[in-house]
Amino acid sequence: MLAPNNLRNAGLQARGTIVTPITAIAIATIAFGAGSWVTRSADSTQDVARAVPVQEEMDPEAMMEMYAQAGQPDEHHESLKVFVGTWDADLKTMMPGMEEFNTTGTATYEMMFGDRFIKLDFRSSVMGDPMRGMNLTGYHKARQRYESIWIDDKNTALNYLIGQKTEDGWVYEGEETDPVAGMTLPVRDLIVMDGDDKFTFTRHYPAEAAAAMNIPVEDGQDWVPGFQIVYTRAKADAQEKPEPRVGFGPTRFEFSF
Repeated sequence: MLAPNNLRNAGLQARGTIVTPITAIAIATIAFGAGSWVTRSADSTQDVARAVPVQEEMDPEAMMEMYAQAGQPDEHHESLKVFVGTWDADLKTMMPGMEEFNTTGTATYEMMFGDRFIKLDFRSSVMGDPMRGMNLTGYHKARQRYESIWIDDKNTALNYLIGQKTEDGWVYEGEETDPVAGMTLPVRDLIVMDGDDKFTFTRHYPAEAAAAMNIPVEDGQDWVPGFQIVYTRAKADAQEKPEPRVGFGPTRFEFSF
């Protein structure tokens, strides 16, 4: 990661370069998307192996039952069903003078693999150029966290984030890499539910990165909104509501990081 001063200078020198990938990722990330596999050295792998306790012999059928139970969805997966259906998306950037990147789109969510994961199919456009993205999100029971991956037809990256449930939505953390400038930034995504038929996704950037993008930064602000997507359930889908969804009240969640 670039030091703050280098990051600011690179952002000011290549402002257009930063904007394009951010906007492309922005349009359908939905609070869900970016990261990488953790690689380990041979020594660290050996340390892990030594730390694993030796298990006593177990009946194969009993072991299979344990794994089967561990792989069953629970209340965390159930909470994702609130997204099932079709939504109208309205994206707005916080970058001054970049109103041409504001756009609209359609998001369709469906549960898959026995309600273990939820898939998003997102369709929109960037400055008139059609784009399509896909997201997979689930809850990793063994690691006790939500995991989300995002891909689209404007980028070659697999964007990965991890998250947790909040009072009225979810908060995710990960990284975003500009494919031209090669800069990697930490990002924080906040999803706030407003009942069952509306929610807001906001991507936040570190204050130094936001300043490099000419986004206004308030004193003492560590994370700054870069863009926001407001999702409203499509009218036809809102009328049908084929199955009950987990509801959220119209409360407000403030960052406390």
